[in-house]
Amino acid sequence: MNNYTLTDRIVATLLLCSIFLPFVVQVPVTGLAVVYFLIRDRAALKRVDKGRLLAAFCLGGLYLLYPLALLFTPPDFMPVARTLCEYKVAYLLLPVMFSLFSPGTLRLLHSCLISFAIASLLIALIGNAAFLIEYGVVKHSFEGVNHVTYRVYFESIVGQHPTYMSMYLVFAAGIFFMPSAIGWVEKYKTLGIYLVLLLLLPLLSKSPIFTFMLIALHQAWLSRAVLKKHLWKIGIAVLLFVLIGIKVPFIAQRMGELTSSLSGSMKGKVIENSIEARKLIGVVDKDMLTHYWLWGCGPGKMLHLLHVRYFCYSLFHGTDVKFYDPHNEYLVHWLSLGLPGTGLFLLTMLMHFSRSLRTKNYLYLYLCMIIYITAFTESILTVQRGILFFSILMSLFYFKGGEGDMSEL
Repeated sequence: MNNYTLTDRIVATLLLCSIFLPFVVQVPVTGLAVVYFLIRDRAALKRVDKGRLLAAFCLGGLYLLYPLALLFTPPDFMPVARTLCEYKVAYLLLPVMFSLFSPGTLRLLHSCLISFAIASLLIALIGNAAFLIEYGVVKHSFEGVNHVTYRVYFESIVGQHPTYMSMYLVFAAGIFFMPSAIGWVEKYKTLGIYLVLLLLLPLLSKSPIFTFMLIALHQAWLSRAVLKKHLWKIGIAVLLFVLIGIKVPFIAQRMGELTSSLSGSMKGKVIENSIEARKLIGVVDKDMLTHYWLWGCGPGKMLHLLHVRYFCYSLFHGTDVKFYDPHNEYLVHWLSLGLPGTGLFLLTMLMHFSRSLRTKNYLYLYLCMIIYITAFTESILTVQRGILFFSILMSLFYFKGGEGDMSEL
């Protein structure tokens, strides 16, 4: 039964955009939306495809190592381990639930992806507008404002970490790059891409920006036969990129961090230079791996051991370098679950990547690129919004299938 109502579309939009809601309602809204569609598809549940269900357990099977790790977790670290088991359960449940959805429901969710793109733009616009009003109108001065000030203020307003917001914006760009059967979307898609670029660059999240450039180059390659017709669009994008680089002082500050770090003349303390902070994180993570490379130290104990190392570093150097998680999703699994956990995580990544190539679904491929590249610089599956973003969208694309049928957007 594919005659979906306005209510169905509203619920689909809420499911896809649940990560933009306040933290305390993200999971309840996601759960209620999933239950709604399971009830809607109750007739299809009588014909469960065991192959799809098995694939779902393979996609989310990594989660099973978390309750298993409880058996080997010391009592002092049990509360953290149990908490991880609770909020990571979506990593397994959502693929299983999506495998039970009817093809019609999956097509409905896919057609509502444009709502995710619009929500991403609106949230980013609200954050930037609030920042400009606060410092340009209320305080009448941007003096002393740096990229840290901007990113902290942005997150306090919209409740989204800049790196995650950047991932959402890049995925929104991927949606706008796709052909659409919706007239107004097709008409204004170029404007949408320009807005993404305008809102993405000030956030200065390196991995998502790099991924955006790769996606843009891939689109240029796909359109190479008619590229001359779109040179003016490319020219506007380049001009916008240059103007943002000139007008936004945060970009120059970031470039200064990079050059000072490469030249060996670091400016300020470690916590004031993101490049040097990344170097410190790399050193600490490497030291952890020398001790726990085979079986890991357990999910509940990993953060404690990292905290101890950063505390000792702060004492030795006489400066507070704060505390960091591994800032690398691959290392999170390696340090906490050892080689078995890393192997299962890479298997999941491979399943998604190979399916995106087999189905020639470029938006699915772009989503894989966004997540896989950002995972090298951010622990994206250690927070609720990251787990929901990954599990909802990756499950949708995996079970929807189809060979590049982006016209439904």
